[in-house]
Amino acid sequence: MWGDGRRSTRGRRVIRRASSIPRRARTLLRRASVLLRRRVEQGWGRVREAWVPVVEASLAAVASWEFAAGVLHHPAPFFAPVAAWVCLGFSTMRDVRLVAELAIGVSLGVAFGDLAVRWLGHGPLQLGAIMAVSALVARLVDRGRLLTMQAGVQSLIVVAFPVAAGFSPLSRWTDALTGGVAALGISALVPHDLLRPLRGASERGWREIAGVLNTVARGLAQGSKRIADDALTRGRASEPVFSDWSSKAHTAEQMARISPRRRRLIPRVHECAREATYADRAIRNTRVIARRADMMIQDIAPSPEAIARRGALGEATACIAAACYRLAIAARQGRPLSQERAIVHDAGTHLTADLAGASWQPRVYVLLLRSLTIDLLQASGMTNDEARASLPPIEDLHEA
Repeated sequence: MWGDGRRSTRGRRVIRRASSIPRRARTLLRRASVLLRRRVEQGWGRVREAWVPVVEASLAAVASWEFAAGVLHHPAPFFAPVAAWVCLGFSTMRDVRLVAELAIGVSLGVAFGDLAVRWLGHGPLQLGAIMAVSALVARLVDRGRLLTMQAGVQSLIVVAFPVAAGFSPLSRWTDALTGGVAALGISALVPHDLLRPLRGASERGWREIAGVLNTVARGLAQGSKRIADDALTRGRASEPVFSDWSSKAHTAEQMARISPRRRRLIPRVHECAREATYADRAIRNTRVIARRADMMIQDIAPSPEAIARRGALGEATACIAAACYRLAIAARQGRPLSQERAIVHDAGTHLTADLAGASWQPRVYVLLLRSLTIDLLQASGMTNDEARASLPPIEDLHEA
């Protein structure tokens, strides 16, 4: 009898495990779909941002090839388009000095490689020696790391590949010089707004936070663990957006410092970099909020009071999401985020002990929302003490 009972219990466990497999598969498939959709959206955003500089770099490569082939009569001016493309790349964050560093580095590397091949021939020893000499000469010429890197890489390419028939001495160097001059011409003549990429990155970042929070709000309102799980998946997939924002802010700070005509932009660039720092904190808090909402939906019994509490928490989350959308609009229009500070503050005034109630799960959730609101207020220009003091007291919440 006991043996039959154990076999029956084991059978029920096997059945439950087998029935859970399709559910797990559906969950994994849904998460993969969310991740894929976010990746595609982010990829198209990068394409929209990069297509103009890519076209410019391609035109510079074509022009340098045509000049080297038609005017200099080189049979295969390979290094002309290579130099133009390397110097310009696909980023809108260009500066004449940086392009000049790359152009000089490429030209130096190709020149030393050409001379080494003519005088020393090919071989591993020649390869190592000319790379070292090219890099040291580049360090002598300028402190730029890109210049030194390109000098070494281009000398390696020249020494590694033998000279084709029909090439005259230093012809590859003149090709590289042609491509570098074409790149310098494009970067000097085509104006690029240093702040525009930062505004785009800022808008995308705030919209990501708002989108995750809106999904969390819908999950709480509907009591749907699936929607809350989608919010957490989307939050995890947003990391490249904020990494790109931080990278652009760092590059813009460097460009503003080394370019005399852009030094007037340094205060605004510093402000964008500070916003990126607080936005990175905000998205981390948002991921924790999404995880907490998932747990809260799963753990709290679906009583009428609990459903009403979840609905109120969802409305508070949606208010903060709306404030993030306003920050995104301000970023797109180039306005200071301080102009939207009142919207953020109004969203935070609802985060009180009355909203949390007596249960510890909603109290923790409200504390997390308050932490996120403080991040947003600091992004708008407030200090940490000012942001904390502007929100309602939370002593009752800490007693939980």
